[in-house]
Amino acid sequence: MVQRIYISRPIDDRDAGGIYDIILRAKRDFRRPRFEVIDPTTIPDGGQRENYTNLVTSQLNLMKTCDILLTDMSIPNHTYIGCIAELVYARTYDLCTVVYVGSNTIGHRPWLRFHADHIDASWEGAVRWIHARLQS
Repeated sequence: MVQRIYISRPIDDRDAGGIYDIILRAKRDFRRPRFEVIDPTTIPDGGQRENYTNLVTSQLNLMKTCDILLTDMSIPNHTYIGCIAELVYARTYDLCTVVYVGSNTIGHRPWLRFHADHIDASWEGAVRWIHARLQS
């Protein structure tokens, strides 16, 4: 059975290359036929960020079709508003939730620990955890 992985990461105030880099990493580490990497930014918003209701609703509907949420919270001093909201929704949808925090010292926070099935300081550790979870 294909595991669909929804990739959540910071978008605001970032260049396109930085936004897409994590998708490339995920596609390298989670390959077909076992996995399908889902990039919620592929949902067109028509360039109108003001139409946030349709954008968010579409992304949440896409998330509901997934099995795993992998969230990148590795950028120091970022607010992560969208990522945190996605994490909470994913938990309510009973998705497996994994958070990559990098060098950020946020992994101990109770609300993050409550909503994440796994928190890892390394990307490779998060990838290994997801692969191991499917082995069991």
